[in-house]
Amino acid sequence: MTTVSPQAERGRFKSRNTYETRKEVALKIREQYPNHYPVIVEIDPRARGNLVITKHKFLAPHDVPLSKFMLEVRKVIQMSRQAPLAVMVESGHMVSGNSLMADLYERFKDPDGFLYILFSGDV
Repeated sequence: MTTVSPQAERGRFKSRNTYETRKEVALKIREQYPNHYPVIVEIDPRARGNLVITKHKFLAPHDVPLSKFMLEVRKVIQMSRQAPLAVMVESGHMVSGNSLMADLYERFKDPDGFLYILFSGDV
């Protein structure tokens, strides 16, 4: 069985999918779920340690704060609620856990229609 190192997993969504494919998928998601945003969650390439995430695509309700959304992400990465977690958008901006997903999406969404969130367990 082949395993992929955490470093190899970082930033894979864009490299594995063409811009056109990503844009088409994001558009379909927005049409099917108008009150949700398509979000890609990945490990920050600069993160240390052996963080692993098995699911990258998420639907974020527009009216929830980032902190609540990240509770769901913590379940996927098997990270306790107490463990430190640094979160930023792909452009490198650190974002507040109080920020609503709608605000983050409108401000930082990629031209392909996805919001890219990077996380690191070391703060």
